[in-house]
Amino acid sequence: MRDPDVIPTDQELDQMTGGQLKAYENRLRRMADRQGLRLMKSRLRDRYAFGYGTYCLVNARTGELVFHGLPTGYGLDLGHIHRALIRERKP
Repeated sequence: MRDPDVIPTDQELDQMTGGQLKAYENRLRRMADRQGLRLMKSRLRDRYAFGYGTYCLVNARTGELVFHGLPTGYGLDLGHIHRALIRERKP
């Protein structure tokens, strides 16, 4: 298992198989849960739509957007999500 503070590069993310990417996403979901956050993935199905395949973090209790890259929410890749989760965890 990887060190939770080591963030894969964009190249490493691109080289992950579907299963590896899903496992990484699930690990980030668990990290978010422990911090009272919920990792949400965009539900857009048009691969050419702005925001397709991106993520955001919301407060699990209130549903308020905590980290996002687009005004409408979402807009972050898993690397950005990982960085945000590590930053929130450190004092």
